[in-house]
Amino acid sequence: MQKIYVIFMLLFLTGCGTVITQHEMKDGTPMEGPFKGQEINSKVYSGTVFDVLAQITPPGSGGNIGGLIFLIDLPLSLAADTVVLPYTLYYEVSKSEPENNDDE
Repeated sequence: MQKIYVIFMLLFLTGCGTVITQHEMKDGTPMEGPFKGQEINSKVYSGTVFDVLAQITPPGSGGNIGGLIFLIDLPLSLAADTVVLPYTLYYEVSKSEPENNDDE
């Protein structure tokens, strides 16, 4: 039973960087990174970028023990970002196209 619980928790936490960034950037605005002054501007591989930014410790912060969780999540977010890549590419292309509202 304990093995099933561990497997369930690992699957539940798979790609949490991807889930965080896809949810926070749903309206098209850039997302603030894990630390102040960091920004994620694109949804393409945003979970992987979020996990990498979580590893960068700001000067004078005294370390980043929480970054270990995102280090473990990095390959899982990479896989999850690859799965949602068609959606994120479509989203980025449609976001950058200007709208034509000609009423002629």
